[in-house]
This record gives sequence, C-alpha cells and structure tokens, in this order.
Amino acid sequence: MNIVDDPREILRKILTIINYQEDKEKFIDDFLDKCYHRALVDMALKLPFIERENFERKLSKAKNQQEIKIIVEPFIEREEYANFLEIATVKLFSDFIKSILLELSQSQRSQIKKVIEPFFLKNRR
Repeated sequence: MNIVDDPREILRKILTIINYQEDKEKFIDDFLDKCYHRALVDMALKLPFIERENFERKLSKAKNQQEIKIIVEPFIEREEYANFLEIATVKLFSDFIKSILLELSQSQRSQIKKVIEPFFLKNRR
C-alpha cells in the first residue's frame, strides 16, 4: 500500500509538516471516525425511508467498527459503501486543508501540496 491509498499516512505526514503537538494518532483516529460516520450518514440518506429507519435503529446499537460493518452489509454493496467512504474522506480532507491553509508558511503549503496532490488526483471524479 502506498501513501495515496493510506489516509492514515497522509494525515501523519500533514500533522508532522504543521508541527502538530498533540497526540497525532488520536487526531488520525478521530478524523477517520468522522469519515466513516459521514459515509454512513450519506449512505443512510440514500435508503428508502423504511429501510433507513431500520438501518439507523440497528446502527445506534453498534458498539464498534466490526458491528457497524455487519449491520451495513445487508443494506449496501461493499463497493458502494467504499465509494461513500472515499467521497466522505476526500471531502473531509479538503475541508481540513482549507481550515489550516491560512496559518501555514509557504514552505509548509508546498510540502503539504506534495503530500496531498497524488491523493486528490487519484480520487478525482
């Protein structure tokens, strides 16, 4: 797996470039949880109302990613969920970069551009 396929590694590099002083792994875990959550919300919104209610009810009882995966499977194809996740991840990455951009030096911007450009080119639609 290369960096373009690994959002964890991309985030780790970005956090290093911006001299993030707090727990990088916690930030990465929280960020990726937001990506999973956004993908699930987007997916749920595409379901018919009755299915959505059933899906949301089951999902609210999930305690971890493994349980969520088991709940999601009957409602959506794996590839379709992967697509929702990819779209959510690209959107949240973009929002994150925009939120820090003004506070970065030119050197940091240049370094981040080198890290994220392959990711965004790969995920361009």
